[in-house]
Amino acid sequence: MVRNTGPRPSSTVVQIYAGRTKDRQSKDYERVLVGFARTRLIPVGQEMRVDVRCRFDPVAHWNTGTKMFKVQEGRYRISASQFEGDEASLNHYVSVDSIAWSVDAKLKKDES
Repeated sequence: MVRNTGPRPSSTVVQIYAGRTKDRQSKDYERVLVGFARTRLIPVGQEMRVDVRCRFDPVAHWNTGTKMFKVQEGRYRISASQFEGDEASLNHYVSVDSIAWSVDAKLKKDES
């Protein structure tokens, strides 16, 4: 929820970050932007729920051996913030199973 506490119309951007909780030797991203949404609020007290569509592919890595993108299995911190480095971020932790997908760049000819 976001709320306008000021006397004028306002807008804000809610940013969602994700990153795997990890040890120091991991190559996983610690915090990467996975979604955002802008909202406009009327003055003094309007409160609004903000839904943010997120994509998990920004935390994936390309595997040249398998030629697939892969999100590592593990525990991820999901943060809702107004800006990068926001100390008032709301954090939630989720467990994620490994996710992998390929991108086939070959286009099939229409066989009609």
